[in-house]
Amino acid sequence: MPSYREVGRFWCGHSLIQIPSRLLDYDGGAETMVLVYLYERAEDISFRKETKKEIRIQVGVETIMKRTGYQDRQVRRALDTLDADKCIRVEHTRDEAGRVKTHVYLLLHSQTAEPLIGSPRVFGVCQQNRETPFITAPKELRELMMRMKAPGRRFYLGALSLGSDRQSMSFFIQRDDFLSASRMGVSWFYAGLSECRKLKLVSYEKETLTLNDPRTGEPSQRHARELVYDKNTNWKFRLDDITGPQWEEIIKRAWKRDFIVGSSGWTVSGADDLCPFCGENRGFSMCYRLAKYSCKKCDRFGKLGQLLRSILRVTQWEHVRQYIRETIALSQNPHDEL
Repeated sequence: MPSYREVGRFWCGHSLIQIPSRLLDYDGGAETMVLVYLYERAEDISFRKETKKEIRIQVGVETIMKRTGYQDRQVRRALDTLDADKCIRVEHTRDEAGRVKTHVYLLLHSQTAEPLIGSPRVFGVCQQNRETPFITAPKELRELMMRMKAPGRRFYLGALSLGSDRQSMSFFIQRDDFLSASRMGVSWFYAGLSECRKLKLVSYEKETLTLNDPRTGEPSQRHARELVYDKNTNWKFRLDDITGPQWEEIIKRAWKRDFIVGSSGWTVSGADDLCPFCGENRGFSMCYRLAKYSCKKCDRFGKLGQLLRSILRVTQWEHVRQYIRETIALSQNPHDEL
């Protein structure tokens, strides 16, 4: 079992989200999954906001069902429970016939019950709103938990909570201390531990608990986007030297989707193409050849390098350049693992 010094610093080099520790009160059920999804959305909305305003999450029940794996009745019941517990506030807008048109969810502070405020270009909804204690988790948390049953989710959240308290990926903890800190029963502990071990998310040997890299199933060795290439490769380049096809691959990888390019060279903006800044559709478009983007709804425009920095949620340009290098290398050697 590796010591803490042998594994990466606390989630260093990982994309992260923050969720409140009161998530542990819901035993890994539908309420847990719905709240994780809402905080996942909140991180993106908060980071891309222009001003410090309430984080308003507009999403339909059907989308929540798809993102959590629960059925309509279970999702609605979970939302009612979270609303009653003052974890969220649900608002509805109605059309002229009185039918519900949209559902808007506001995340509430556990102490004040006031809506959480966005922090433009700053990571960490819980930290910025002083919503403590909170859990720092890898961005893949929701997708990982969709593969688990309730005990596995409960155990993993408990392990993440303990790691967040200690700011450590590997630490000593006795079983009884784990049970006390995470408020779990013995049967759930062993069922959850077994499930997390099968998924290679944690290891627990000689009372040392280690949080693994979800991508590799091994103790994390990431070091803040540290990339290693062939010594003969020359990566000294300007963003202006990146070609249109390369920009297309870079944006496709970062956004995890394709865009239709029109005859003008600009992408076609449809109903599902939302501006990452204002959230409106049918207004945002990009031109890979010119390396530019623009939105007719919020009048935002600029270079694709600036857009990529917002998508990746990083502030240092070197992180953007390293992501570009990695993507270009993958496109040239698609079977290589970087």
